[in-house]
Amino acid sequence: MTKRTERERAQDPSRFLASRYAIALLTVAALAAAGTIITQRQLAERSEDARTINLAGRQRMISQRIVRNLAWAPFAPDRPRVDAEINRLQNQLRRSDRQLRRLVADPALKILYIEMEAEIDELERISGQARMERTLSPKLYREAIDASDRFLATMELAVGRY
Repeated sequence: MTKRTERERAQDPSRFLASRYAIALLTVAALAAAGTIITQRQLAERSEDARTINLAGRQRMISQRIVRNLAWAPFAPDRPRVDAEINRLQNQLRRSDRQLRRLVADPALKILYIEMEAEIDELERISGQARMERTLSPKLYREAIDASDRFLATMELAVGRY
């Protein structure tokens, strides 16, 4: 057996193919790893979006319940219970508003949430006034509906950005 020279080894087609095969295998492995990382990041982002949209839907429901309870309160046989429910709903609305603000990074969405906070303040003002007057005048009811409608319209814009 003769020893092969360095040049003969370098010209060996099997070595050439083996090195090409190794490079191709490493490339496929790197692409697979990169694809997995990208997919995991996108899934995490979508999960946060889903949580945000669920909170937004919850806020919509709560704002509508507040207005419904404001309308019902003057006729309720158990007025203190309805007032307590309105307070509970307003606290939930504030809590979910704070949660949404923590989740949002987009400056345009932050502006929309500031606008929504004004409507939350307005609903609280109206419900406080209705509790003090022990009634809900047609004017005050109209203000509550308008504040809720503005809140819902702004929420639609925010959810549309997702």
